[in-house]
Amino acid sequence: MKKAMVVGAGQMGRGMVTQMVLMHGITPAIVSDINVENAIHAFKYAGVADDDIAVAHTIEEANRFMEA
Repeated sequence: MKKAMVVGAGQMGRGMVTQMVLMHGITPAIVSDINVENAIHAFKYAGVADDDIAVAHTIEEANRFMEA
């Protein structure tokens, strides 16, 4: 499974996250936005469960969350 990063969680980014959730072989592992609520909303809009969403404040945290 390939992990993808989406930069920007506006209308286009949110749509990309949703499409990736529906595709086989790719998953949106990281969504970044200047407003963290936009990134969280992109995952929720795509149907990702709250328990599967984590907010990382450092690269180390992001790496740890992706490995989990």
